[in-house]
Amino acid sequence: MDSLSSTLSQVELQLSDNSLYESENKAKLNQVLAAQSQAKTELEEVELEWMTRQEELEQMEQEFNRQ
Repeated sequence: MDSLSSTLSQVELQLSDNSLYESENKAKLNQVLAAQSQAKTELEEVELEWMTRQEELEQMEQEFNRQ
């Protein structure tokens, strides 16, 4: 998760560069936007998986404590 967050931060830093939006940098802008989209999607998937596993762990702890 940290790696994806770092990647996303780096991509968003690139997007803050105004020269990226100049017409001669259109291909680079498209690359960076695609990387941003992919990083966001992967991060959402990892976070969802983490939350699911966290809920499972909490349920297991509750069951263990009942015994």
